[in-house]
Amino acid sequence: MYRPIRLILAAIIGLVLAACVSTQNLKEGRSLFGGGFFDEELRPGLYSMTAVGSVAPWSSFSAAKNTWIYRADQLCGKDQYREIIASQESGYKSADMHYAAPGVFVPFAKFNPILRGYILCKSSGLNKDQALQFIESLRLNSAAMLTAGLESDLSALGGGDCSTAGDEATVENLSRRGHILINRSRYNEARTCLIMAISRGESTGAYREACEALGHMYEMGWGVPANLAIAKEWYRKAGLF
Repeated sequence: MYRPIRLILAAIIGLVLAACVSTQNLKEGRSLFGGGFFDEELRPGLYSMTAVGSVAPWSSFSAAKNTWIYRADQLCGKDQYREIIASQESGYKSADMHYAAPGVFVPFAKFNPILRGYILCKSSGLNKDQALQFIESLRLNSAAMLTAGLESDLSALGGGDCSTAGDEATVENLSRRGHILINRSRYNEARTCLIMAISRGESTGAYREACEALGHMYEMGWGVPANLAIAKEWYRKAGLF
């Protein structure tokens, strides 16, 4: 009859120990699993920031916030900054069994809270609106670079018109072209490439990827009428179930 009490006490002890671990964020660490901070200077006085709390059995952002403040004080000086919180995530990992006492294991969920955003030092010479405009310009530039890179890759593979592809075009080549075209929202061309890839070989990784991509197109209604039955058939051919 003492076993339920032992389990309750073990759980309480485990929670207390885990809580102690969760406060150990101010040590300089770079591991997402163990907590720490990650930052990059976008321009003088403006930093992108990620602050990660240590693993704990509940989702609490206070530890991640302490890490955030600690690093911001290092970068700009104490209270010499403005913060722009872009997102916060619970960082749920898993529920594992933890040893608490001889013969007693207690289940604990694992959370690794994450804060993402920006630090604007008062010395930067920017106000918040100017900082946000600069951040948006970086995002647009990155998107433009990604687009240019995809178009370059597509050209190197033979272009977006797979209907003219000769016998030398491999399953891998056609499947890759189809994926790039989906990324560029050129769905009719993508579908042609994927169907051609599928027609040229089964039981290969590229074949399964092409089937999965077609299934996703039918599930989402990208360039074709949304149809879950057809999507599931393509997923089945991809080996997903």
